[in-house]
Amino acid sequence: MLVYRRQAAAARLRGVVRGYQERTGLLSGPGVVTPLTARPNAFIEIYTATPYWADVGSGFAAAPDAVIVGPQTRRHTDLLMRGEICAFNIQFQAGGLNRLLGLPMEEMADAAHAADRVGGSRLSELRAVVEAASGFEGRVAVAEAWLSVCMQTARPRDAVDQAADILRRICARQLLQRLRKVCVAQGADGTR
Repeated sequence: MLVYRRQAAAARLRGVVRGYQERTGLLSGPGVVTPLTARPNAFIEIYTATPYWADVGSGFAAAPDAVIVGPQTRRHTDLLMRGEICAFNIQFQAGGLNRLLGLPMEEMADAAHAADRVGGSRLSELRAVVEAASGFEGRVAVAEAWLSVCMQTARPRDAVDQAADILRRICARQLLQRLRKVCVAQGADGTR
């Protein structure tokens, strides 16, 4: 059984970071296969126990200890989780990874890369402090400290970042309106 923990990013980082997630547990036997679905945001994932295995169509191969996964336009990868699982990830806002690390998003889309290969020593440092931290709260604290340092040299917000914010707000508003209609249709008054 896997246990999921989530936490929103600190207010000072929310322009670039959505939040943090961690999966922990023990999956014995053949493991669990789950798809990596389409989504607009990138994330960094650090495996402090057994890394996942990924299949992009040619069979499963072990993932590196830390990966950067770019935005996905479609489902094309399956992940195999088995053994002792402790996967901590940092979820970025659209454009956030580019602002912080200057990574070209056209090369990140529909791809996953070993974090130290594309992010160099900065991401090796992040992996080391996350692996050394104790518990989810400790990992969030060291990740936020690392991200705060990155913010000091981040590129300024631009028109693309502003457009992404507008789209995110519009989509969230439309989702809430759809949920309200479903609640009303099911007999709720729709005011909460």
